[in-house]
Amino acid sequence: MPPTWLREWAGVVSDLAPIPIAIAAAYIAYSQWILARAKLKADLLDRRFSYRKGLASLLSRTSTLDEVELLETLETLMKNGRTLYRKRALKELGAGLSDCREAVRLRQYLDDPFWADQRDELVSSIARHKLKVEGRLVALEADLDRETHVV
Repeated sequence: MPPTWLREWAGVVSDLAPIPIAIAAAYIAYSQWILARAKLKADLLDRRFSYRKGLASLLSRTSTLDEVELLETLETLMKNGRTLYRKRALKELGAGLSDCREAVRLRQYLDDPFWADQRDELVSSIARHKLKVEGRLVALEADLDRETHVV
């Protein structure tokens, strides 16, 4: 039979053994949390980068797209942007969508013989709306620059 002091010491050691194990488990959990957070930020950055590339591509092609294609692209950008940015950053895109919808609505009158005498006015109005869309996309790009720095 071991001495009493040895049994008491063994009892103290066995009582304190879970503490370093708990500290190690807490450290591992904290490290995993930090890693998961960094991965989430990296994934968000990748998604925002591809969104911004799409926006830049659209901005360079705005004048060559017809109104329907432009509207479809803007709607896709709006849908994808909702998960990446705050609503206030996308308000310019929403305004651009309404301008583009108006251009699409005006486009349908171009082939109507009733509006033939106002064709030039319709074409200039459509062009004005497309320019507004382009201006709003430029403003959106600036807003997203400011928004990207807020994580």
